[in-house]
Amino acid sequence: MSGVSPQRRRLSLAGDEAAVPAPDDGAAVPAPDDGAGRVRLRFLPEAAEVRVPSGTPVFDAASWNGIAIDSTCGGHGTCKKCRVRVVSGDVPVGPLDPRAFTTDELREGWRLACRAPARGDLVVEVPPLQTRPKAALAGVGRHVILRPAVQKRHLVLQEPSMEDQRSDLQRVLDALDDLEPHASIEVLRSLGGVLRGSGFDVTAVVADQELIDVEPGDTTSRRFAIAFDLGTTTVVATLLDLESGQPIAVRSLLNRQQPFGADVITRISATMMDSEALGALRTRVHDTLSELVRELCADGAIDPREVYEITVCGNVTMMHLALGIDPEPLSMAPFVV
Repeated sequence: MSGVSPQRRRLSLAGDEAAVPAPDDGAAVPAPDDGAGRVRLRFLPEAAEVRVPSGTPVFDAASWNGIAIDSTCGGHGTCKKCRVRVVSGDVPVGPLDPRAFTTDELREGWRLACRAPARGDLVVEVPPLQTRPKAALAGVGRHVILRPAVQKRHLVLQEPSMEDQRSDLQRVLDALDDLEPHASIEVLRSLGGVLRGSGFDVTAVVADQELIDVEPGDTTSRRFAIAFDLGTTTVVATLLDLESGQPIAVRSLLNRQQPFGADVITRISATMMDSEALGALRTRVHDTLSELVRELCADGAIDPREVYEITVCGNVTMMHLALGIDPEPLSMAPFVV
């Protein structure tokens, strides 16, 4: 990545050997390609199969392909949570494995995924990841003035005639006599069909100063928003009814960025050591938010198109990662961007 010093390297951690089968005496993490071509890994219980360069750590092979293995250190070998069992194939005991497993567990094939090089075809059992963390799902109740940015206006318009040849857009804007919104090209593309398909009986949806949609019929009673609390570990989402201000559904999920580390410092370090990490972190948090949207809409029995506003809050690092902004300046004084 541009501007990254060549001295920045991923640290390898090695521990002392114990009275178990002799571990390899090399580097803690082998080079992803040791010249022996590619190997096939099958992950249980999903039975997902991937092919990676020989020597790739099992943790990386899983992470690259969207298979979740528990970890809070980002694959540095310090948290000892990335426990997997090699069901078929051979992975020698590494220097850190005896610190995480008993002798019997080592014989049964248990290894730390981030320190398990795949030099041959493997079948690997991955323990289920806890994806439904406990979270604070209710806030302190207080009275507020409900003034959402999204407004809906039911309009019954006169159809065009030889005497009234206003454009479709102008016809809608004239009916919104107390508002002066502007319309995007996306609205204009569908406006004519919606007006004629509904007999010019429609609902205009306005957010601040923009006409964001024109819907057939009277939909004024249905307008929703989603609020996200984007935490380093847990993401909490609340579906709100903008008519009443009441929550309709609440869901929480582990932030899928977790394999890159449990804290913001580890995740910033990941972007500094790997030029592709920032894009991967951005994709993972977007996947987390998307899954929560699907679940909230299913719980609330609403169409996702009825969600007109989304708010995301989080610490500065989490917002940078979600937007794909390089967080490296946050890691050093004076901690600004």
